[in-house]
Amino acid sequence: MRYLEAEYNFAVSSAQMAASWAEVSQDGDRYDLQYRTAGDDHVREEHRPLNGVTLPPSNDFWRYYYPPNGWNCRCTAVQVLKGKYPTSDDKQAIQAGDRMTDTPKKRIFRFNPGIDGQLFPPKHPYYKLSREAAGQVKKAVKALQETAPEPDTDTGVDLVRLRRRRKEIKEEAKRLTEQQFFNAQFGKPMIITKTGIKEWLNQPHKHIEAKNEMLLEIGEVVQNAEYLGTGPDKHRAYITAHFFEIELEGEKSWIIAREFPDGKCQIHSISDSKKVLEALHEKTARK
Repeated sequence: MRYLEAEYNFAVSSAQMAASWAEVSQDGDRYDLQYRTAGDDHVREEHRPLNGVTLPPSNDFWRYYYPPNGWNCRCTAVQVLKGKYPTSDDKQAIQAGDRMTDTPKKRIFRFNPGIDGQLFPPKHPYYKLSREAAGQVKKAVKALQETAPEPDTDTGVDLVRLRRRRKEIKEEAKRLTEQQFFNAQFGKPMIITKTGIKEWLNQPHKHIEAKNEMLLEIGEVVQNAEYLGTGPDKHRAYITAHFFEIELEGEKSWIIAREFPDGKCQIHSISDSKKVLEALHEKTARK
């Protein structure tokens, strides 16, 4: 009966990873994805070379080597902040994945449960799973859907909580679209649209949770911000970008507003990267 136990464990792991992939897909390539083994003496030798492979979710590597990669495989893949780890050579990673699954019985594990939409590899004889085990799997899948995965301890952010709260803030922030916001140094009223709300919440940031919560107090934030000046919009030549400096968690960040030809101004985004200031015109940039 050990094979039934192995199938059950694999199905549960696949369900968990498929649920995780659904969340990863929503974020696109905003984060990188990193392959991780269990890190102990029981890790299979062929799995060890993949530990630490870091690639964007859109890379083909994840199409075939997203965990689990074998019976009772304990490997996982976690989202990590872009730039925290060097991007891996995907050709070398794929070669390592090929070596990991280089026998006929192992090649069936070249699949992604989230993309393929099934718990077992396409060529696996699912009918071998007993009714009892199948029922247990269904219960496990339901429990996984209702239970948040463990926090991503690498980034220090519980990504499940982050996504849940981001959805809540997005709903709460709808009221902001009916308001105007002012900064005395700037002198023009600003609004924020649903697109602006989405852009703000989707932006990566060192203090991402505080940045998202700040949106709900955008009126006070804009009012107290320091206006730095204008620059060209990086997407549309006919739009003027305006830059405001704020402090978040003791560090500087910059709000970008966009002014359209008709004079209307919209709060567009926020960034903690100084690179956004490269667009500032010299005459308005601070020394």
